[in-house]
Amino acid sequence: MNFFKRLFNGVAETPEEEQKEQNERDFDVLKYDGVAALRQHVFDYAEKCFVHALDIREDLETRDYLSQTYIQLGQLSESISQLRILADAQPENLNIWLRMAGVAYIMEDYDTMVEACEKALAVDEANPRANYDYARALIGKNDAATAVEFLTKAIEKCGGEPYWEAYLLRGQTWFDLGKTEEAEHDADFLLCHIHDHEDALVLKAQCQEKQNMTAEAVETLGKALAANPFNIAALSQRARLKRVMGDEQGAEEDEKHLRDLSPDDENATLDGSEDIADSIQKAYKTNNPFA
Repeated sequence: MNFFKRLFNGVAETPEEEQKEQNERDFDVLKYDGVAALRQHVFDYAEKCFVHALDIREDLETRDYLSQTYIQLGQLSESISQLRILADAQPENLNIWLRMAGVAYIMEDYDTMVEACEKALAVDEANPRANYDYARALIGKNDAATAVEFLTKAIEKCGGEPYWEAYLLRGQTWFDLGKTEEAEHDADFLLCHIHDHEDALVLKAQCQEKQNMTAEAVETLGKALAANPFNIAALSQRARLKRVMGDEQGAEEDEKHLRDLSPDDENATLDGSEDIADSIQKAYKTNNPFA
């Protein structure tokens, strides 16, 4: 367009106009080189491209890419900083708040997570994910009773397929609160629909143990290990219960398997009482797109 204006009008560009056009070309090159690097997992180069592009001019999409890059680099505080800028520009954008909550969860920064979830719920109070994340933040802040309320909301507001993760976490939270009957109800619901759900089987076994149904708990843990032979929580609990039942050889076999799986893992103890909560956290962080 500027070329034709110069051609037909005989008007030369000013140095300022030429510099502006050059800056725009540089911005485009940096932005799209950064996107290509991000997709190819060359994160250090992607970061440099996006930072230099933003030095030229503000662009929310580029800042979003930079926040994703910082997540991949493990620079989570920097990612939160970028997300705050995005949130200031688009406070009604639910996905920004949900991503911030996800990053804060990985950081175990539950205050920031609560803040992000409250902002998300202000945008859409019925959003299942926002309610679920708020519950996880409350659990992190040792408010399990209130967390159950938000997990129930997440379950109730989820259309279509049931919110399996919310059922599992609510069941575990009920168990931690000493509500064995409620915990077992959620475990049974999961197992009714997903027969080999290993975490639900471990939760079911914990509930059975609380009811002094030791043999039944060992059998249930066997089903969990059939679904996943590497389930440390199931191995830990089964080894302990086998010893309670007098099956010393079976307990030693499970303990050996446990040591083989986690020779340097201090958390791979034979006390399975807290393993299920740890496994939920680890499973989320493994599958989390921001991890």
